[in-house]
Amino acid sequence: MNFKTAISKSLGKLVSITKSGAEVTGTTDNGDFKIAVYSPSVIRISISPTLEFENFSYSVIAQPSAQAIDLREDQHEVVISTSDIKLVISKNPVRFKFTDLAGNVINEDDAGLGTAWIGDQSTTYKKLQEGERFIGLGEKTG
Repeated sequence: MNFKTAISKSLGKLVSITKSGAEVTGTTDNGDFKIAVYSPSVIRISISPTLEFENFSYSVIAQPSAQAIDLREDQHEVVISTSDIKLVISKNPVRFKFTDLAGNVINEDDAGLGTAWIGDQSTTYKKLQEGERFIGLGEKTG
């Protein structure tokens, strides 16, 4: 692949969202996402340019469990709440932000970049919170 001529495609705008038990799936202009609630404090987000989600993980061995989740939607965002945390999904462009119940940010996508693809390579940009550091970036150096 020639990365100099490849075009980056972000998730884009939210097209639809569906809740089924402890899972929420969403379709965007350029991809799809699946949110699985494992416990009131553990939520997994899978993002794909197609509807194919790889469930394999070296680090996640648990399975989603039946959790009480609340899904609220307005013109600008979708909020998924458990008894411990909230996941706020902005609709245009799609960005993910985790907060505690008081609204304090735990983790959030960079507002300008979020998740994007160049060919089959994906990137996700996060906004670092004060004092936050990333240690170990999975199977790839970077």
